[in-house]
Amino acid sequence: ILVDPHRAVSGVTVTNHVRIALQEHDQDLGTQELRKRGLEALECLELDSHFAGRTLPEVPLFVDGLRLVLLTLAVLRPPVAVFPVGDAEVDLDAVRLLVNGLQRIDLRSTALVILTADARLADELPASQKWALEDGTIVGPLPTSD
Repeated sequence: ILVDPHRAVSGVTVTNHVRIALQEHDQDLGTQELRKRGLEALECLELDSHFAGRTLPEVPLFVDGLRLVLLTLAVLRPPVAVFPVGDAEVDLDAVRLLVNGLQRIDLRSTALVILTADARLADELPASQKWALEDGTIVGPLPTSD
């Protein structure tokens, strides 16, 4: 899946966003399983349970978009997720939120690709999880700044 914090539809609750993502990927969990996974994900990410019932504004804050993405990843558990992060929109709080959230979610069965040139985000990720691309080809582990 392509996860994009800007993809939120205004006037739709966070729970319905997650439900739509599940339907788009042919996962019909049923009400009980969706509720169970949703509550587990909220607890795992240390999000207030009221977040699931929130209706997002027309232009959600980038941090709220990140929370929505992390919640969706935690519930959907996709085999592959691509997450493009533009340089201009990421502040230090957003970097910390993203990295901490990704570390909390059980993504052992998910290949997560974060596309970024933001050095702060790259610095926060473990060295074993960073790879460099050159002309669309993986050329090896990302050099560390240590």
